[in-house]
Parts: sequence; structure tokens; C-alpha cells
Amino acid sequence: MARDVHGTGGAGLAAALVMVWMWCSGLHASDGVGRTPGDTGAFVYGLAKFVTWPGSAFDGTDNRFVVAAVGGETVREGLISIQGKQVHGREVVVKGTTPSGGLPPCQLVVVGHDSREGRESILEAVRAQPVLTVSHAAGFARGGGMVSFSSVGKDVDFEINLEAVHEGGLRISSQLLRQARVVWTGGGCGDD
Repeated sequence: MARDVHGTGGAGLAAALVMVWMWCSGLHASDGVGRTPGDTGAFVYGLAKFVTWPGSAFDGTDNRFVVAAVGGETVREGLISIQGKQVHGREVVVKGTTPSGGLPPCQLVVVGHDSREGRESILEAVRAQPVLTVSHAAGFARGGGMVSFSSVGKDVDFEINLEAVHEGGLRISSQLLRQARVVWTGGGCGDD
């Protein structure tokens, strides 16, 4: 069951996220946000600023903010624009992997359009850990991931699965939650 919490007073945050997304990827409104791989990096970078991780989430990462890109070179290339930037005072490092390759110690996982089974194995590997899971695969948040996003024209539409977020010990800003469709259910891993 989803609870739509789009508020009338939070349009500024949504606009700010879109602007960060566009600025980081060199887009202009007329370019059609969400159509290039760099858009993923810009969205993830903006999103991470509204999430709080417990200190233990950085064990094994040399105090860096590690983003695991799962699903091939396209996913990793989409995140390379945030390599070296700072999130919560920590340098961002992007590491590529595949669903069968295992995950490095990380704070955030971006899952590509791999098979449903691949998404399920990634989610199982990080379940109840302080690792934010993000994908633009349809139904990802409703299927147990934490955040799914898509571009709708010039806007970003996203769902947040608070059940998964809470299970992982993460906190998401109420400002961001007002802009999201909040999902409270788990289950399978979304549509293929």
C-alpha cells in the first residue's frame, strides 16, 4: 500500500533536486531531464544529502562515501560524475560490480535494469544494513528497494520505501519525504 505524500508546500525542494540534477549533469530544462546516464549520478548525489547514515555505516570504507554501481558499465558511467565530490564530509568513491560479483563495503547501491533475480539478490545482501538502495527499475521501491526514481518530462518522480529505510537504520529528511510517494510494503523486486 502506498501513501502519496506529495505536499503543496514542498515544491521548492523538488525544484532544488531537479536543479542539482541538471547542474551536475550539464543539462538545461529543454534537454529533457533523465535521458542521459549522468542524470543518475546527479540524482543520487542530491538524494544522498537528504539521508543520514549511522556512524557504523562507514566501517571498512576508509571514511569514504562508497557508491556501488550494480549492473554493468552503463550504471557505473552514470555515476562517474559524482566521483570525488563530498557527501556529508566524505569523498565519494564509485565502484562497479555485477549482481553475482558481490558488493564492496558501501553506503549506497545503485541497481541497474538487471533481471528481477539480480535485484533480489542485491537487496537480500544488504537487507537490514545501513545501505541505501536506489534504482530506476520499475517497481523497485515497492519490491523491497529503498528508492526508485524516474524522469517524467522535466520532473523527477520517486518512491521511498520507509519500511526498508527503517530496517536499514537510515533516516531520510522530512523535506524529501514530502516530495515522494511513500511505500510501506515489501515483497518481490519490481517489474521487469
